[in-house]
Amino acid sequence: MFPPPISFLLPARVAPPARHKESKKDETPRRRTLWRLPQGASHHTSEQGAASEEPRRGTRAASREEKPVKLHYEGSETIRVAKDEVRRFLLDPEQVGRCLPDLHELTASDATHFVATVRVGVGPVRGLFKLDVTLHTEGEDDLRISLRGSGMGSGLQVESQVHLEALAQGTRLDWQADATVSGPLASVGGRLLEGQAKKTIEQLFASIRQTLEAVGV
Repeated sequence: MFPPPISFLLPARVAPPARHKESKKDETPRRRTLWRLPQGASHHTSEQGAASEEPRRGTRAASREEKPVKLHYEGSETIRVAKDEVRRFLLDPEQVGRCLPDLHELTASDATHFVATVRVGVGPVRGLFKLDVTLHTEGEDDLRISLRGSGMGSGLQVESQVHLEALAQGTRLDWQADATVSGPLASVGGRLLEGQAKKTIEQLFASIRQTLEAVGV
């Protein structure tokens, strides 16, 4: 009998465990995950678009706010007081200042100038407005009231011409006012701003008449 082959005498060789080779299928998900970047990039682009849109909106809004609105009003009051007394009243900063609608604070700076703080409300725009007012004389029968105001990011300029005419039983006061409004107040626009501005100016001259007649200056 022949001896057994040497291979039968040696212990069986155990094959090493097969290495797990990452298949393309295993790599594919990773690549897909990385390729979400274009989606992120697309999202980033959309954010850039939104960001660029904001300045455009802001520019348009600023443009609307910076564009001033010009208004013109005129009217007349018949006052049962002599013309000289009416004229004297209109050149008194404290007296005229107290006639401002919604007056919050008043300081007479000198003989022809006063500073006032008033409450302003036009639609959603509401707050305090600081006014610098100067009274000018332009002859025996004519006066001018210059007003500059600011508040809530808005600006206001008003030039009002006043003409006095003596009547048999008092004085006729004719006035006309040109106003320029800028900022958020101007952005309100339309009939709302025009109506409120007209009401405020009319109230001023009506209050002057009422005060003069009440105290019998």
